[in-house]
Order: sequence, then structure tokens, then C-alpha cells
Amino acid sequence: MPRSAGTRGTSRDEYARYTEEGAPYARNMQRLLRKFDTAKDLVPRPVVAYAEKKTRYGVIYYGSTAPAMDEAIEMLTSDGNNLDMLRVRAFPFHHSVDDFIAEHEFVFVVEQKCWYLDADGLDKQSLHLLGRLPSGQLACYLRIVPPGHRFKEPSIGRVVVDNNLRRRRIGTSLMTRGVEVVEERYPTVGIFLSAQKYLEYFYRSFGFTSTGHEYLEDGIPHVDMYRAKRVR
Repeated sequence: MPRSAGTRGTSRDEYARYTEEGAPYARNMQRLLRKFDTAKDLVPRPVVAYAEKKTRYGVIYYGSTAPAMDEAIEMLTSDGNNLDMLRVRAFPFHHSVDDFIAEHEFVFVVEQKCWYLDADGLDKQSLHLLGRLPSGQLACYLRIVPPGHRFKEPSIGRVVVDNNLRRRRIGTSLMTRGVEVVEERYPTVGIFLSAQKYLEYFYRSFGFTSTGHEYLEDGIPHVDMYRAKRVR
């Protein structure tokens, strides 16, 4: 059989004969790498948008996250946060993806392993707590949804701490302040949250108790938790 005829996988040599030898497999891998290197310049290139001011922060996103990212960058920019953006349009990645990563100290990747609609329409009526370091770097965040929007009680959610700043009790300070804000604004009701199961004991330290059985939300184990209103 001619070398150019037929189709073959990595278990076949140049003549499409089955083999378990190492040398043909290595040659196949090198052949595939050459194909990928060639394809990088042939597929659609990423779309890059730079902030008006130079920034150390960048974000990479793709697919159906684009509309949500357009909304997010508008909100971040209006709040004075500069963020460069790169939207991947094809794989294998064009070399400009590597260049974009090298240009920034912090790069966030908006991925799609968790299939849910993050743009839930509740951001505008919610209160957003952002914690910053003295340098101005964003360290943590949580969202407080008013009562009657997602649940009948006010709720705390989207609690996140910069991965590089964990084990510094920043999350504890964030949750403490979040509970204080809710109780100041809504003193006559308790607080609800849908907690990821592995964080159940963390939220218990703030007076939350589990109110039901474990369940899956967006493929992640969760449990509903409630903190009773503060007795004055």
C-alpha cells in the first residue's frame, strides 16, 4: 500500500500496518505535532481587546461565554477595573494565545465545565462586596441578593477568594462582613445560602445550619443552609 493511501491511527505504521513498536508510535506523534503546528496559522485567530489603561490582568474565554463576558467587562470597566480580553475561536491555539498569557501577571480562564447560566439577571439588584489588598489588587468577592428575588430570604452567594491568597483567613473576614451587611439591611429575617457540600463546615462557623439533604446543582454537590435572624 502506498504511504499516502488509506487512513491510520497511532497504532499503525507508515504503511497502515498494525504495530506496537515504539519507533513508529514516536514518528506518528511527531507527525501529529507537525499537523497541529501547521493548523495554528490556518484556524481563525483569537479576538483580542485591550483595556484603555495598561493592566496586569487578562481573561481568556470562548464559546457561549462571550455574551456574559461582554456584560462583565462593561461592569468592571465602569467600576474602574481594567482587564484585557482574549476570545479563543479555534483549536489548536494560535501563538497569540501564548503571547497574551506572557503579557500578563494574572490570567483568568472562563471555562465551561459547569453548565449553568451565570448571567442570572440578579446582579443589578444585588449588593456586591469586593475586598482589596492595600495595593488595590482584588482579593475576594461575594454577592448579596435581596429577599424576594432568588429566595424569600436575603441570600449570600458567589463567595470567592483569590487562589494565591488562601489560608490567610480572607474568606473568614469576607463572610463575617457579608453577614454583618445582610443583618444591617434586613434585620427582621434570616439569611439563606446554597453551599457547596465541602464548605458546609466552614459556613457552620458563621451560624448557618443545614436545612435539607445533599443535592446536585450544576453537577456539584450542594446543601441548603440557613442562619436565623439575630436576636436583639
